[in-house]
Amino acid sequence: MKKHDPTKRKSRNKVRIISGRLKGRMIEFENGHGLRPTGSRSREQLFNWLSPMIQGADCADLFAGSGAISFEALSRGAARCLLIEKNPNAVIWLKHNAQKMGEGSIEIIHSDSWRLASKNAASPFDLIFVDPPFSDNYISDLCFDLEANNWLKPVGYIYIEMPSNPDLFQVPVNWQLWRRSASGKVEILLYKRVESDR
Repeated sequence: MKKHDPTKRKSRNKVRIISGRLKGRMIEFENGHGLRPTGSRSREQLFNWLSPMIQGADCADLFAGSGAISFEALSRGAARCLLIEKNPNAVIWLKHNAQKMGEGSIEIIHSDSWRLASKNAASPFDLIFVDPPFSDNYISDLCFDLEANNWLKPVGYIYIEMPSNPDLFQVPVNWQLWRRSASGKVEILLYKRVESDR
């Protein structure tokens, strides 16, 4: 039986990498449920914030989707990126784009980040991107799992993109809000993780 390959379809969406060594390259993807690539304005804002610490960073993108944030991070000097995505079609597109761009510093895992975050990380990261589908309402739980299960280095950064709803959102006490921006009903937050006193 012939295996389905969505990258052969003519209908596809594209996102352009903004800056760095891959500047101008196109990331291709197919629309899917909950797939919402981070817009160019938000990506530019994020990487302006991250410019002092992106060089050589080990990154994890927990809801990779189109991979726009991860490819942008690598373009701007990140050492490697772990991309986790549960949608099988999105995983195929991620692998397609990584191969097309010759990116060997990407590891792509077809899995559920909510489940993986509840287990100890194989190795901690400098920077974690958290941009789940807006229909998911458990970002606080995920943040506490990341802290409890050693997903972050002693000093690490966590980017969160979410609907504006601050009353329901909490993070570990040793995560310090470092940068914040809002656009419409969407908030982007960058936290700095420091060692807990406990």
